[in-house]
Amino acid sequence: MVDDCSKDNSVNVIKEMMKTEPRIFLYQNKENKGALYTKSKGILLSKGKYLLILDVDDMFVQRNAFSFLYEESEKYNLDVLSFFPRASGSRLPRHISSFGDKKNKIITQPELGYSMYFFDSKGRVKQKGGVIVDRIYRTEMIQKAVKLIDEKNLNNRMIFHDDFIILFLVTRTAKRMKYYDKIFYVWLHIYRNSDPRIKFRNEIKRQNVNDDKCLSFVNFLEIIFKNTKNTFDDKKIAFSQLEKWYLNTHCRNNKISREKAIEVFKLYLASEYISNEDKRKIQNFIDTPNNIL
Repeated sequence: MVDDCSKDNSVNVIKEMMKTEPRIFLYQNKENKGALYTKSKGILLSKGKYLLILDVDDMFVQRNAFSFLYEESEKYNLDVLSFFPRASGSRLPRHISSFGDKKNKIITQPELGYSMYFFDSKGRVKQKGGVIVDRIYRTEMIQKAVKLIDEKNLNNRMIFHDDFIILFLVTRTAKRMKYYDKIFYVWLHIYRNSDPRIKFRNEIKRQNVNDDKCLSFVNFLEIIFKNTKNTFDDKKIAFSQLEKWYLNTHCRNNKISREKAIEVFKLYLASEYISNEDKRKIQNFIDTPNNIL
């Protein structure tokens, strides 16, 4: 368990649990680092052969989930085994479209590298998903993926897109992945906004100032560009994230984050795989900071 400078009684509760459960290990951040650093630290400190991530407001619902996922991963020598989540209060699984015709099939590279996306009939990039809780990972593989994030980016306080970044790097690192058509996971927060834990989380989000949000976006973009292969499809995918989460937000009006963003854009502009349309959008961003695209 990695504690990111919590202000409630969490640490004391964990220490009490450690008295009777020797497998629990507590690591405390010396300063508030945000979600990306904290999750990455937990991943890098893990010692088991396989790894599952559970968010604080969610739960696993099958009693035999862990044993099944372990046996299935061993049987097919998998780096990633994905399964269905559903929202609390619903019997329907989420993100069905992300499975498509791949249910119960083993996916390898290069197809695995594009498992988060698909291209529509007009060639536009569409994202299938970006959460890391609905999968089991081979620990050695996901640790290798997280290590692709350089120290500078990891130490920047990241409050958005942490799941997306880790999963993006996993799909670039893993060699064998399988989708399994079974619900093992429940997202509680979808239907329980009255829950005091959710109210507390939402209040924290409201307190995050715009500067933090903007710098988080820039950090996200830099990691994506640095770890995207130099192919047309990869660059198109990377730019779709830039366009969606940065060019059309208030961040373009923030001087500090704009300057950092322009540095990141150079990583993309240096590529031979960039369309004239993408160049125009970036130039528009640089020249007219107050105009929304």
